[in-house]
Amino acid sequence: GKTKESEVSVEDRRLRVSIGISGWLTQKEDVVSPWRSLGRDTEVFALRWELDALMNLGTSMESVLKSYAWGVAKIEIIKRTIFGALSAALWPLSFLKFGKVLDNPFSIAKNRADKAGQVLADALINRAQGERPVVLVGYSLGARVIYACLQELAKRKAFGLVESAVLIGSPCPSEARFWRMMKSVVSGRLVNVYSENDYVLGFLYRTSSIQLGIAGLQPIDVSGVENVDVSELVSGHLRYQYLTGGILKRIGWEGVDEVEIEREAETIRLMDQEEEREAVEAAEKEMRVLRSRIKELEGMLAQQGIE
Repeated sequence: GKTKESEVSVEDRRLRVSIGISGWLTQKEDVVSPWRSLGRDTEVFALRWELDALMNLGTSMESVLKSYAWGVAKIEIIKRTIFGALSAALWPLSFLKFGKVLDNPFSIAKNRADKAGQVLADALINRAQGERPVVLVGYSLGARVIYACLQELAKRKAFGLVESAVLIGSPCPSEARFWRMMKSVVSGRLVNVYSENDYVLGFLYRTSSIQLGIAGLQPIDVSGVENVDVSELVSGHLRYQYLTGGILKRIGWEGVDEVEIEREAETIRLMDQEEEREAVEAAEKEMRVLRSRIKELEGMLAQQGIE
């Protein structure tokens, strides 16, 4: 029985620990599902944090993004750049009503992310993972958790605990001083994955300190930080959850599970088809509204002609 036992323990005591941190949830499985691609040469944990706050945010985001009004407003934003809209506070008026639905759940979840990051830093300092190096990967507010955790580790001069960190679509500042602090406690790769087309993140983050920049929308200018531009993949913030494996593969991550990446790609294909169908329906609806307005106007003009 002895060999069996040691075989099991070797398999369990893989060289490194990977912690995947989700950034919003539309269902409870979203805690785990984005991290299935993290591969076999690492022991993978999914961090469960503030499930209620993340469900709240996820359902608010979904309801807004599926609304007809958002589809129309989105077109206005895409005409400008997101940065243009952010820096000049030029959000279309039609966007601002979405703030009522999104701002509160986002700011609650953002505050909780900062607290979760401090708790995670404590756990790492207390060696909850044993003596093994840790890899942190997170998207959206999950990346905010990593940002807060690394800041805390840096303040406490806790070096050598984190091997690598990948922050995807981060709602946190891109300012160099923060990333220099973070780099000081990451011995290996520190990766910022961003998309210039992520208008949802831009909108959610618009009330924060925009002058410090937004990591999820732009490259970080700090030596040792890798920037990965996924603008052509990521139009909306809700996409990240289905792209984690593909993004990790793109940055040359070791041991990513190809089967899971293919599964992700299939999900995205179906989402694209669905979005296209919805866009066509929305356009047709808009045409019907326009036609009936034109008829009304013609009627009014005809009446005035009679008078």
